[in-house]
Amino acid sequence: MKFDKNRLKRKADRVAATYDGVAVVPRKMAHRMMDTLQEMNLRPATILELGCATGYLTQLFLDRFPETRVVAVDFSGGMLSVAKEKVEPSHRVRFLEADAEIDDLGEYGPFDLIVSTGLLHWLSDPEAAIRKWTDWLAPKGWIICSAFGIDTVTELRDVVKQVEAEHGIHRPEPALYRSTGEWEEVVRRCGLTKTGSRECWHLLEFPDCRSLLETIHGMGESEFVRPLPFGLDRIVVTEVMRRYNLRYRRRNQVYATCHLLQVYGRKAGREHLREVTAPPV
Repeated sequence: MKFDKNRLKRKADRVAATYDGVAVVPRKMAHRMMDTLQEMNLRPATILELGCATGYLTQLFLDRFPETRVVAVDFSGGMLSVAKEKVEPSHRVRFLEADAEIDDLGEYGPFDLIVSTGLLHWLSDPEAAIRKWTDWLAPKGWIICSAFGIDTVTELRDVVKQVEAEHGIHRPEPALYRSTGEWEEVVRRCGLTKTGSRECWHLLEFPDCRSLLETIHGMGESEFVRPLPFGLDRIVVTEVMRRYNLRYRRRNQVYATCHLLQVYGRKAGREHLREVTAPPV
């Protein structure tokens, strides 16, 4: 699916200053990434972080791996400005404003580990991007991507679809999310080995639906709630919030599903590459 990246970049720049205040889900992704590295017993000397935002995961890398060099990339200059102000020690990290799908970052590698969090669903061609990232890996290097699963805010998406239908609005939902099986197949086609995936679900709580919508907007993840015809937007959003507050209330708060997944794979080592590329005898 193709997005207007200039518009997404402007949106990210606008929310950068307040992003950390609402980035509950990205923080969960970051800590799950660190858990995965520990479970896999990985201690990379060089890390390429794609979509670093304000540097929360970047700081976790520097704290966990005191000898590691990190290249942290984001296409939002606003996000990077916030990251540069708070991430320490600064001499062990290089921040780059670049598009991980388009720009060539191979000159900064090779990397023992390439990670992305919450980036895959914004890519026009994720398979082509992962194939490119694989070229930047050192032999036996790993790619680990965290993404949103298909159950992400399923409650809100259901209410939006229902209310829109009642107002005569019928349009397909953007195909932002894929299953773990679909992502595993993508990384296998990119030539990675030892592929696998993990997923988990969380119920996040908010004071009301308005707070949920503000959080989604504040993280820049509101593409599935697309603009409506003039005059209907306020009517539809008001009804969505009213209905959501009634239907998904627990105790004094409303809840929303957060479905997170990871997909990973390893680049073949030099020995395997020689076996594959050796001419027949």
